[in-house]
Amino acid sequence: MRRRLLRPAVLIPAFVLLSLAAGIGYAAWTNLDAGRAEANEELLAGVPAYPGAREIDRLTRTSADSALPVPDEVVTSVLFAPPAGATQAEIVEFFVSALSPEWTPRTRAVTTGESEADATGASAFRVDFTRGDDCLRLLTYGMAPGHIGERTFALSAESGRGACEED
Repeated sequence: MRRRLLRPAVLIPAFVLLSLAAGIGYAAWTNLDAGRAEANEELLAGVPAYPGAREIDRLTRTSADSALPVPDEVVTSVLFAPPAGATQAEIVEFFVSALSPEWTPRTRAVTTGESEADATGASAFRVDFTRGDDCLRLLTYGMAPGHIGERTFALSAESGRGACEED
């Protein structure tokens, strides 16, 4: 009997079921639920629109940092096309002004490019806004000088995970 239970045909499905049960238990224990995407949408709905900007795309991305099959990060992002004459600095100033003092901003300029070797020397802004356990992130990479394609900026929201983390 013991030999039959230790066969791969029994062990592999048992391991999969155990992992799934652990993931569901972990989700229940940490109160993870599908409502986080909706909470992100609510955060984004509370952000004033930049005058003349046009929404291009919206997506929600999930990822899991552990072996458990449960997303522990749920981020909703919206991509916008700014009006023709808008600058990165004007967009940053608008959102910092509109969201303060309720949200605490942390602004930094970043060099664009996929790696240091690819860096164009152009800079963009990344502004992390924190309010309690919520994080909003403004990125102007798509407006940096030398960017190929349509000029864009992005707003991302992650609710209930704590202050914005530094990458």
